[in-house]
Order: sequence, then structure tokens, then C-alpha cells
Amino acid sequence: MLTAFVDALVLAEPLQMQLWKSTGLTFTQLRILRRLRDGPMSAGHLAEAAGVVGPSLTRMLASLEQRGLISRDIDRLDRRRIVIRLTEPGSAALASSAIWRQSSFGRAARQMDDVERRAFVTTLRSFLRRVRENRAPADQHAAAAIPNGQP
Repeated sequence: MLTAFVDALVLAEPLQMQLWKSTGLTFTQLRILRRLRDGPMSAGHLAEAAGVVGPSLTRMLASLEQRGLISRDIDRLDRRRIVIRLTEPGSAALASSAIWRQSSFGRAARQMDDVERRAFVTTLRSFLRRVRENRAPADQHAAAAIPNGQP
């Protein structure tokens, strides 16, 4: 199972580099934008959902906000809370990341039937949830050491 997972990562690496070069966004920044596609989130929820530690998230949000891809606003109901929203340019940046859909990965996904796709997504999410739950402190420090999630 782990060999198959690593094989998938190796196949995906050239596409990830192409996507990074074409959008100027790191993989982690794209992950943050994808999470915001479903609606505004607090910084804490976004950090948890995107798997990013606080200081790294702060730097990434500042960069995304400077580019106009997100907005950060004070919550009207709880002024201590910051709400992060995807902007129109942020949505456009996500749409431009269609490189995956046009790749061999996208073609292979379209060749799978609905049952296969659901099973794949369910199993992969379950695996990744367990990976996150079992991360050792050393894993978390190594991930945090990568500046802005760059390759």
C-alpha cells in the first residue's frame, strides 16, 4: 500500500511543479484556497483543515491577502475572531489550476465509474486522516520547516 502511495506521489511531482510555476502559488497555498472554496473559515479552523501550523498559516495568509486572493475580516459577532474568505481573484486562481483535470490523473479519474471514485476518495481520506492522527512531533516540525509549503 505504501509503495503504491509513493508511486502516485512520484507520478504527481512533475504536475505539481508545473502547477506551482503556472500559478506562482505553493501547494499549501492552493490547499488553503481549496478549503475556502466551501465558504469562509476562522484562522483556527483553516489551519486545522489545511494541516498548517499557526505561524506558517499567518505568513501564507498575508501573502495570499497581498495578492488579493483572500480577505481577512473581523467577525461581526465575535470581534476576537478573524474570518478568512476566498475572493473572486482567488476563485479564478483555483480555476486556473485545472492542470490536474487535463492530465493523465484527470483522464484516469474520468475513466473510473462513480463507485470506484467514491471508494478511492473514501479510502484515501481515511488513510490521510490516520496519517495526520499518527504524526510524530518530528513529522510536524519537518512540515513546518518547509517555507510556505514550497517543494
